[in-house]
Amino acid sequence: MLICIADRDAISMDIYSTWNLLFGVLAGHTVTKTATKIVLRLDQTSDKWPHVRDLEDGTQEILLGNPIAHVTHDDIVDEARTQELAAVLAAWILFDRLNIVNSRAGLHWVVAPQFYETNDMPILNNPLSVAGYWNPKNLDKCKHNLVISAAFLWGTIGAAGLMSSTAAPWAEGIPPLKELLRWCYEIDPSIRNFLPEFRLDGAPDTR
Repeated sequence: MLICIADRDAISMDIYSTWNLLFGVLAGHTVTKTATKIVLRLDQTSDKWPHVRDLEDGTQEILLGNPIAHVTHDDIVDEARTQELAAVLAAWILFDRLNIVNSRAGLHWVVAPQFYETNDMPILNNPLSVAGYWNPKNLDKCKHNLVISAAFLWGTIGAAGLMSSTAAPWAEGIPPLKELLRWCYEIDPSIRNFLPEFRLDGAPDTR
């Protein structure tokens, strides 16, 4: 979601991304409770990324930082400039789409640039950062995603012919991955439906 603030006198507008609103809502107020009120603050940041502030009265402030785009009348009538600004907005909208899809899939983190400049592509010169939220309500979904990911990582490593690799990181990583999968059998027995335990020891699948 984007917020546009128009300046009639200057015939311009500032556009803000609300990407970290999703983080605030999903993380909850201090993780364990729901915020009593959510307030969006323009042109403000904090020392702590992703710039979500939990107040003692239960209010949660979402600090939106500087605008992601500043659009003037001259920009609108300049075709090349319009395309540049459209690309910037599309990149920010893509973050929202990615974060919303991840949330629906039970992947409990949001992705965004930690630093950016107004009117610049957000990933051009700045690495992306990840902010995770540790809400206890997500435990079952996190467990399920871990089990599925570990099982399919094991299968993909096998399909790539890397089970006997002596190169890093596979040589060091495969034994602990095997132990993780044995633990996964205990916390989610459904894993046996697509990765029988004998497959961990290299026996052929004769089903």
